Amino acid sequence: MDLQENNLPRIDVALSCDERYFPGLLGTVSSLLASADLSYHYVFHILDGGITASSVSKFKSVIKNFKHSAEVDFIQINTNEFSDFPAFFFDSKMAYARLLLPSLLKIDKVIYIDADILVLKDIAELWEMELQEHAAVCLETLICTIKNDCAIYEELGINGDAPHFNSGLMVMNLKKFRVDEIALKSFTYLKDYHEHCKIFDQSALNVILYNKVKYLDSSWNVQSHKKVFNPVLVLEKLKKFEINLHFVTKDKPWLFFYMQPEYQMFVRILEIVGFPLQNFETYTTDKRAYEFKLKFLNPLLAYYRAKMVFYRVLKNKNALDRLKNASAHWQNINKINAALHREQETIATLMYDWEIKIKTKMICNG
Repeated sequence: MDLQENNLPRIDVALSCDERYFPGLLGTVSSLLASADLSYHYVFHILDGGITASSVSKFKSVIKNFKHSAEVDFIQINTNEFSDFPAFFFDSKMAYARLLLPSLLKIDKVIYIDADILVLKDIAELWEMELQEHAAVCLETLICTIKNDCAIYEELGINGDAPHFNSGLMVMNLKKFRVDEIALKSFTYLKDYHEHCKIFDQSALNVILYNKVKYLDSSWNVQSHKKVFNPVLVLEKLKKFEINLHFVTKDKPWLFFYMQPEYQMFVRILEIVGFPLQNFETYTTDKRAYEFKLKFLNPLLAYYRAKMVFYRVLKNKNALDRLKNASAHWQNINKINAALHREQETIATLMYDWEIKIKTKMICNG
């Protein structure tokens, strides 16, 4: 449904994307709408770093096929503005574009969301949170504090044990961003201290917004770090649709095949909105490789062990470390799959409920 109707209260959402992240953008926004209240008008501000015309057309048609009152605003971004800054996954620099939002949007606040999140919570609840004088509302990172990301925290007068936040999902107080020149200060920090920005613009924002953020409950941005990720515990929360799942590593669900339900939920919503990943060579190639390795997992692990002995004798530390990591990865996959196998019925019910939830919010769902 297009254009604002019936004077519905408005929610502004911003995402940044280039063509390589387009499946992520489509899955993120589709899951957001599948989980969203119909009694709001949604305005999606897409910071466009090179999305093709056909993808733009596809995105707009998918949005129109949801029952929500919604509109889309594609904003062209010149990525040359970020030429001095390091790239993220897939050589992308589009996350820096969120720092331009205070100057691009003539509104007081916006929800910024990374284009790699399975959104299962109603975004209206986040929108209605009181910002007060905080510059942003975001999630505390569980695996590190400021000192883990900023080596010069003492020089900057910052408490190294202070919380560190993930900027992948946050409510931005654009009014305060403008008044306090937060974007300008962040860009300046990136230029002056780029060697200390381990997590790129997120590092800069953590320094500039020190003591200026309000923290969310962790369910809004559950991150797929191995250190904090418990797949069975996550399954319990997934089946109640009470968390958002953020694919923060390079293992994006439109590129890599995994059997975990959160991956399959992302894949399924793309199928339902008419964007099947079976048409993408990268995804299908990885799926075939995954299934082959899983089928011959015990011989594969034995092969890794034999090769590790060989490289240990040769004292080839780099090759040995690579094999150790590969072996640990597949042992972990095997452990996760065994745990999920015991939850087959629960997962089948979850996938059925997810499909119903999506189709209930769509005008035409095939």
